[in-house]
Amino acid sequence: MSNNLLFLSLGPLSVLVFLLLEYWRNTVKANKNKAKKQVKTKEKKIKRLTVYLLIALTGLAVSLFSSNNLLMPLVTVFSPLEIISISSIAIPLYLNMILSFLSIDLCQYWVHRLHHKIPFLWRLHRLHHSDKNVDALTTFLHHPIEILSTFVVSITLYILFDIPMIILLAYSIVFSLHAAFTHTSLTINPRLEKYLGYVIVTPSIHRLHHALDFRESNSNFGQVFSFWDRLFGSYIKPEPTKKALIFGISKDQSPVSISLKNFLVNPIRKN
Repeated sequence: MSNNLLFLSLGPLSVLVFLLLEYWRNTVKANKNKAKKQVKTKEKKIKRLTVYLLIALTGLAVSLFSSNNLLMPLVTVFSPLEIISISSIAIPLYLNMILSFLSIDLCQYWVHRLHHKIPFLWRLHRLHHSDKNVDALTTFLHHPIEILSTFVVSITLYILFDIPMIILLAYSIVFSLHAAFTHTSLTINPRLEKYLGYVIVTPSIHRLHHALDFRESNSNFGQVFSFWDRLFGSYIKPEPTKKALIFGISKDQSPVSISLKNFLVNPIRKN
């Protein structure tokens, strides 16, 4: 339990760091132009923060429940159906670790893509895309049942391919720290981001995935590495444009308002 809490706390800590950086950036901008009208009132910001923390805590409870109560049953059911044992491939240890890490991220690419392709899974995932102000806090916006579905599908794949547990833990740490970075509203040096984007998912690559325009959002499914999208034809290169991206999803799929209740019932909302 303590190890689970340790790993699960890394993501929130990463979000906190980026939130503080975003807050400092916004404060500096506000001080430079105090007359500029703010998009959100202080009360709305506090409400958003509160509700997002509540949905995150609910998701954390589901994560703990899943890891403590569903992991072993899944191992029992699917281990006899093992397709290939990656951990047993006769290659040097460091190559096995790299292969295992890449295999996990490849699985996550397809799990993410399936959550966009399969209508039932999209109903669970669409809450994450409903945010009209993508920033570090968006990292928290996942429906608890989506967290459960992602856990079941991902763990099943890991069992079928016998991914070493130590690499799963390493990937969880990297993914948790990386997720807030991909959602941050901070501006990254364009040249640095360009080169980073050849290998990892950067904020501009992932922001395009959150676009309201389906032609743009139905792309860039990568979680840590960006080259899977290039390999499987789902990559769209973010282009500098004078027109800012509009985030979110259609009104009939979005929560009625920002509240824990509306977030939780969103998957069963008629549209």
